[in-house]
Amino acid sequence: MGGSLLLLMGLFVQPANAWEHLGTVWDDADFPLQWYIADQYEDSMNETDQVEALQNAWDNWNDGAPCARLSDETLGIREDYYQGFNADGTNTFTFDDPDEDLGTGVLAATLCHPNGEYAFTLNGDSYYYIYDCDIVYNVDLDWGSTHDIDDGSCSSEYSLEAVSTHEIGHLWGLAHSCEEGESCTDPDLRYATMYWSTGPCTNFQTAVNEDDVESINSLYGPYCSFEASEDSERYGGEGLEVCFDLTCNEDVETVSWDFGDGNSSSETDPCHTYEEKGQFTVNMTISGEGEDCGQWDYTQYERAYVLVCGAPEPGIEFESLFTYEHTESGLVYQMVNQTDTSVYGCIDQVQWDVFKNGTLDQSISAWSPKIEFDAEASYKVVLNVAGPGGVSAAELTIDAVDMGDGSGFCATAPLTAGLFGILSGLGAAVRRRRDS
Repeated sequence: MGGSLLLLMGLFVQPANAWEHLGTVWDDADFPLQWYIADQYEDSMNETDQVEALQNAWDNWNDGAPCARLSDETLGIREDYYQGFNADGTNTFTFDDPDEDLGTGVLAATLCHPNGEYAFTLNGDSYYYIYDCDIVYNVDLDWGSTHDIDDGSCSSEYSLEAVSTHEIGHLWGLAHSCEEGESCTDPDLRYATMYWSTGPCTNFQTAVNEDDVESINSLYGPYCSFEASEDSERYGGEGLEVCFDLTCNEDVETVSWDFGDGNSSSETDPCHTYEEKGQFTVNMTISGEGEDCGQWDYTQYERAYVLVCGAPEPGIEFESLFTYEHTESGLVYQMVNQTDTSVYGCIDQVQWDVFKNGTLDQSISAWSPKIEFDAEASYKVVLNVAGPGGVSAAELTIDAVDMGDGSGFCATAPLTAGLFGILSGLGAAVRRRRDS
């Protein structure tokens, strides 16, 4: 993952819905996060009020979400800085926008730069570390100090503290609680600091609420992650046993597992046998109690984490793995693959082998290919199908006839099921590919 993430905060209030993350996160080794204020000041505020508003914005997260263990350190004023967004490894707050990136209707924007280093996977999504975030404010707007707005001495100014609290949320890796144009009826989302917009003369969104805290705790708070143990396979045939290893950064009181097939466990590192075929999402919920944040809980789920398959077989209402028809002129025959695909991922490889007089004539890797025979003769066509549940094969004899303009039709011969050994090692090849 490369490039940058630009997050804009609009001027006007519209309804919207549901917080998400940006897929970026800071490394714990970067704490406390250091930041500068560029010496491009907003004319309507003095330096003292501006510094106070920005530090208050950081503290709103540090104090409002104690479970997240956030910390920052101001490095003061960055002299002679005119670069706005700049991937120089230094977090900078500025009103300078030399490239006019903000545009009309935007209060401020946060630009973060991922370094491409993988951090972790959370609920099926990959996260990457960032090394630099800059926040730029719209210099064409009037900005107000926290105490002026609290005192009511405000006409049309926007709260620097409120907007900065929102933008620092982006810097931490949070997306909007609601997006522009979405319906946002849940008050936890509508009144969150991370709601996509705010109005003038209000410090209302300086206090992080339940939605904000839940969102940031899932990145920086107490958590556990799980994965299949080193000697467990997550893909296989019916009766697959998977063992899970749990890793936590806090002491855990209770653990609850939902294996996705209707079974559950309260063991810390359970093993579970999947008897039915299917794709299964594994859900793990933990709870504990910490000195700073009291009682807490955390949930991780991994979508389609376990895949259980039977040996390839004909789909419902079919008696054979394949059939064929002569639908074109000459000696071209259409193969019709009838293998069951009701569980996604259970078919990894398909190979058609064509034999003439007992000798392999051609091999084709395609789902339902057209096969062109080289002469009128009797051919044996073998379909080999493989997946995590095993390998199956079927064969049919086709008496190829040149039908001229394709108006004729040749019916299928009876199915001869069984493994045709040309792909006897295919199951192992599939597993190696999945693990790679």
